[in-house]
Amino acid sequence: MTAIWKLKHRRLLMAVVLTLPACSAFGPFSEYEKDLINRPIPADKKQREIECGIIQAHYNWSLAIIDQRDKNGWEDKSSKDVIVADAWADRLRAKRLGCSGW
Repeated sequence: MTAIWKLKHRRLLMAVVLTLPACSAFGPFSEYEKDLINRPIPADKKQREIECGIIQAHYNWSLAIIDQRDKNGWEDKSSKDVIVADAWADRLRAKRLGCSGW
């Protein structure tokens, strides 16, 4: 128990505690979304910038769809879950790439 309170273990514990609610709020990712998030990071800076731009455009599109359907109503809950999980996967991938503005 004392190992938990050591500095290096406390950071790990806090990361887990802060991450779990975010993951459970949006449900588990599909294998496709996990592959998108964990794809290898491009070594070339230009390729990373291009991928960041694509991810940002897709994320903004997803947020616009969510906003529109929140106003007009959703067909079913599963379509909302898919779009929200997809947007969340875009956000995690962008953070992993180190895109600016996230």
